[in-house]
Formats: sequence, structure tokens, C-alpha cells
Amino acid sequence: MRTLYRLVIITGILAINLLSATIEFDVSVVGTTGSGETLYRYIYSLDQLTLQQNMEVDIRFDPALYGELLNPLAPADFDLLILQPNNPPGTFGDYSVLALVNNPAVNGLFSVDFTFTGPGMPGSQPFFINLIDPVSGAITPIDSGVTTAAGAVVPEPGTLSFGCAALLTTILARALKRAARARVR
Repeated sequence: MRTLYRLVIITGILAINLLSATIEFDVSVVGTTGSGETLYRYIYSLDQLTLQQNMEVDIRFDPALYGELLNPLAPADFDLLILQPNNPPGTFGDYSVLALVNNPAVNGLFSVDFTFTGPGMPGSQPFFINLIDPVSGAITPIDSGVTTAAGAVVPEPGTLSFGCAALLTTILARALKRAARARVR
């Protein structure tokens, strides 16, 4: 029976992984700052997300790679907040949008300008999707991942997960049959 319970839990975990959120980004050079640093812009695509009121999308900026965040934009149905990297020293910066209504339009412009202090071109970033309690302010994590470049060929995680889920379901069905036969005897 313990094996049966373990299989059910593993199948559930795999099914949750199939539902992972996807956030794509485009990055471009938009100019230079007054001090001569290159100014970049991330434009995020949240088209594949379905958000409810008080759900937050939080995209992180590593303090070792990013300087100042500037000119953030988000559609009207969102409350926008940016927190600067390295303020206080060593902390990640944040581009955070909080849904103010159920099912807000996610096809609008989500963008932020920034300076990049890392090597090469800016790339993927970690993101988190949280539910924020409007009364207590408690944050409940819902999902997380890493942004992907728009148009990048990304292997479908669902293929492996579906295969594993199918295999585990078959094993689970056989275990249930054996258990039912053992009870009959």
C-alpha cells in the first residue's frame, strides 16, 4: 500500500509540472545612460498566463548582473512595482506586477529598461508567481520558473512528464488489480 501511495504522489507532482507557467522575453538596446552605460529593454510576454485578482508575477534581477531599473510599464489592470538590485547590497531587484482584477488582459505591454553589468547580452531570469492575501499581506508561492527568449526552441517538458505519468498510471492500475485480487482470495 505504501508503494501505491508513493506512486499517487509522484503522479501528482508530474501533473503539476505539466502546468508550469511560461514567460517569454525580447531584449533590445534602447540607448545609453547619461554616464555612457548601455541601456537595454526587456519586453515580457505573459500571454500564456491566466491570472486572478491578487496574483503577482515577480521577475528577479540578479544584483551581480543588473544595474538600475528604469521606465517600467504594465497594463492598467496591474499594480506595478520595481525594486532596485543591490538595495540593500546583495539583494535581487524585482519587476513585480499584481493583478487588480480577475482574468486581466495579459497581452499588453510589460517592459522595463535597465543597465546590464554582466558579460555578453542579458538573458533569462528567474520568476515567481505568488498569491498575495490582501488583508494580511501573506505571500503564497504558486509557481516559478525561468524566462525564455521569444522564439527560442525549448524542448517540451510535457513529453517526458506525460511518458512518466503514463508509466506510473499503468503501474498504479496493475497494483490496484493485484490488491483487489488478493482481497478476493
